[in-house]
Amino acid sequence: MLQKSKYDFLMKKPIIEILDGDACLDNLISEDKIHNGQLKKVEIHMPYLSGPDICSLSEKFGSPIEYDIFSRWSYM
Repeated sequence: MLQKSKYDFLMKKPIIEILDGDACLDNLISEDKIHNGQLKKVEIHMPYLSGPDICSLSEKFGSPIEYDIFSRWSYM
C-alpha cells in the first residue's frame, strides 16, 4: 500500500487549476476602473502558465520535465 503524503491534496485538479492560472481566486471591486458609471469587477488569479512555462518552472525547482503534447494540468 502506498503511503499518503501530507501534500497529496495538491494533486487535485481544482488546486492545479489555481496554480496554472486557470481558476479565478476572487473578484475585487475596483473604484478606479469605472465602466459606464458602475464599479468594475477585477478577477484575481495566478498568471497563466503555458506548458513550456510549467516545464521551465519545474526545472528551476529541481524537478525537470520534458515538454511534450500533454495538457498543462498534467505537467503541474
